Amino acid sequence: MIYKKEASFPNPVLSNTSTNYKENDFILDVANLTENEDMYTFEFSYEITSSFVNRLISAGKANLIFVIQSQDNFFKILEKGEKIVSIPKNRLSLSYRTTIQLLIQSVDEINFSECDDLNDFYEEIRDDITIERNNLLGYSNLVVFEGSENKPLELIERKVDPTLTSSFKVELGTSTIILVFKDEKYQLNDIMRNNSVMNMYIYEGLSRALYKFIQDNQNGMENEEFIELNSLSEQSTPLNQKLLDLMLNKGIEDIDLESIDRIISIISNNIIEKFVYSIREVSSNVGD
Repeated sequence: MIYKKEASFPNPVLSNTSTNYKENDFILDVANLTENEDMYTFEFSYEITSSFVNRLISAGKANLIFVIQSQDNFFKILEKGEKIVSIPKNRLSLSYRTTIQLLIQSVDEINFSECDDLNDFYEEIRDDITIERNNLLGYSNLVVFEGSENKPLELIERKVDPTLTSSFKVELGTSTIILVFKDEKYQLNDIMRNNSVMNMYIYEGLSRALYKFIQDNQNGMENEEFIELNSLSEQSTPLNQKLLDLMLNKGIEDIDLESIDRIISIISNNIIEKFVYSIREVSSNVGD
């Protein structure tokens, strides 16, 4: 089950929108989603600020459950430290809107007498709070991937067009950012760590796409300094929807022209730093 709205529970529950805990962060970040012929693979991280809940998980008294809601539902009880989940493609369709959440569920009967993380309301009654096994202890934020029949996982694609009048250009397709090269050699395929060396092209593509995203979402908002991402409705193109989901999944709340560079750094996991590292590595190997 996916929890999309704040709900009432008979026991304290950890969530980003609840006030049951003094420090109530339960943050999920899906860092990477890849696929091969048979499987989808999700790489993720999470942060839980409650030391009490963390102790329960470490002691095996509570389970972390990875839940996916799409055309079909899927869940997996995570092993300790597990942060990669692979799912057969015959169990999941990413051509539909896909929502991911982490849940925490009790394995044994749990008493809250030793929980110092609860807010002051529970101070005098926490000794009396006991929950049975298989009860909900917490739920994270939602991570959403907007499904698309057309390249649901792909944001950047490349192609070669010898008719270009320039060496390189960016095209914004319906569902992807297209990096177009006049010649194959400009893709630097013969240089080690090619993925990071390509970052200068990817940065330009992301910058153009985010600028267009702002233009598309400023209709009737000309006097606003920034766009609140949570207030936006479904996007007009799959590419804009991918960008919106990616920004929200990374915790970005608003965007304007001045913040594009900062946002690119966040959604691309330090793309400039990786580019510089690759160039330095290439330089250090010259003549080897």
